[in-house]
Amino acid sequence: IAFGMGVDKANIRYVYHYNLPKGLESYSQEIGRAGRDGQPSLCEIFACAADVTVLENFVYGDTPTPEAITGVVHEVLGLGEVFDVSVDELGNRHDVRPLVVKTLLTYLELKGTIAATGPFYSEYKFQPQRSSAEILGKFDPQRAQFLRNIFQHARKAKIWFSLDVDEVSRRLQEPRSRIVAAIGYLEETGDLVVQAAGVRQGYRLLERPSSVDELCKLLVRRFQQREKVDIERIERVVEFAQAPGCLTRRLLDYFGEARGECGHCGRCEGHPPLPLPREVPPTVRPTQSSEIQQLRAENHGALQHPRQLARFLCGIASPAATRANLRKHPLFGALELIPFAQVLEFIGTQAK
Repeated sequence: IAFGMGVDKANIRYVYHYNLPKGLESYSQEIGRAGRDGQPSLCEIFACAADVTVLENFVYGDTPTPEAITGVVHEVLGLGEVFDVSVDELGNRHDVRPLVVKTLLTYLELKGTIAATGPFYSEYKFQPQRSSAEILGKFDPQRAQFLRNIFQHARKAKIWFSLDVDEVSRRLQEPRSRIVAAIGYLEETGDLVVQAAGVRQGYRLLERPSSVDELCKLLVRRFQQREKVDIERIERVVEFAQAPGCLTRRLLDYFGEARGECGHCGRCEGHPPLPLPREVPPTVRPTQSSEIQQLRAENHGALQHPRQLARFLCGIASPAATRANLRKHPLFGALELIPFAQVLEFIGTQAK
């Protein structure tokens, strides 16, 4: 993706898409890396209709199950008026990728149910650069005792000391802000080398819903609509790759900006559009069908829901499957060339 390319140069001359981008929004950002110095640059797509199945499978794979949505919502709403969560831990407990958990929490914010109070770190690791006596000797007795109490609650590993800030705050009955400020001050003075870890997101409950079940049903519909929109975005890319007429004008039209022909895109230079023929996707072979039945008989906890099993067979990792080390299973990704919807339907018929 554009933000992850790590490229910030003015004189990039070429951008090649080996696979189809997942949407015209992404495509526009990615080709925008080229020619920032105003000089001519070349952007090409190696368009192939077979890419559509892979792109669509990841879209379908990101849609959480109704059970996962319900589990996350009930957990979040049961944490009190002011609370914080680890997105990774929440995703692991309910088998939802962290990015999807963030989307779910954003939906709750947009609904007016919760409000973000900001991220913070729950754990600090540090390496003392001086002896405790040297560090504490610079402070008056009261402050020195406060720092001594913090150090006593630090867990020592081979090189680093680690500090669970919330735990220390409870034990010392001191505000976590004071503990964090003390660690930060010692880092500034060069007494400690510090690493922050364990980021958590803080929230405040704004309005408890009258019906949590109805809220969960609403969120399920939101994710289904999101899935539909993302699939349509992929289709727009396919249409763009084989469209006649000026490609620059077509791209700008998509974003609501009107202009004439650019005169320099492939179409304007006389290269005709070529169709992207869709091949008939493969189907599940009888041998694979029996292997999948055997897989279900193994009764993996991470593959209980049909959608979990479909993700696994399409080669889409999930927190539960990764934690169970199932990505090394010989059937992981066995049906990656088959559309997700067909795999899901096959699983449903096999269960009957």
